[in-house]
Parts: sequence; structure tokens; C-alpha cells
Amino acid sequence: MTVLGSIRFRNFSLPVQVTEANLSFIQDQTTIMVAWIKLEVLCLFNFLQWKIISGARAEYIRLSPVVIPIFLTVIFTTAGWRLATIIRGARSRLESPDSINHIQN
Repeated sequence: MTVLGSIRFRNFSLPVQVTEANLSFIQDQTTIMVAWIKLEVLCLFNFLQWKIISGARAEYIRLSPVVIPIFLTVIFTTAGWRLATIIRGARSRLESPDSINHIQN
């Protein structure tokens, strides 16, 4: 995920046209989204490791069956929220008069 977050893609599959006016915004927001998801996955793995270690010390592992669905909900909510932000921001940069002047120059 670190490598994925550091690559500055020029092609995106989004329901908005990617131009030079909104490309840097999309790249920046995608980097932020990958960083958030990376943090959430890291928290999940740390939690699971802590439960495994504490279970090994107590000679039994007690893990609630709702932990993984909760973490998955958080990860997909973050991805959806960030994608909505990317799409709204990209559209607003396409429609702004500054982007039209930037494209013409």
C-alpha cells in the first residue's frame, strides 16, 4: 500500500473527466485516501496481534465475531467518503472559470 500511495497515476477510472485542471487534486486526494486506509488496516492488524498475544498468555483467545465486520465497515466508509470528495472536487475544478482559463493557456 505504501508503493501504491506513492505512485502518481495519470489515468483514473472515475465518473468525471480527468484533465490537467483537476489531475493534481485527484492525485493528492487519492494519496490521502490510501494513507487513511493504510492506517485503518494497520489498526486492525495491531488489534488482532494484541488479541492473539493476550490470548496466548491467558491460554485462550476470545475474539468477538463483530470485530472484522466493524473494521470492514470503517474501511469501506472511508473509501466511499474519500471517493465522493474526489469526485465532487474534480467536478468543481472542471466547472470553475479558473480551470477554463488554465486549459486555454
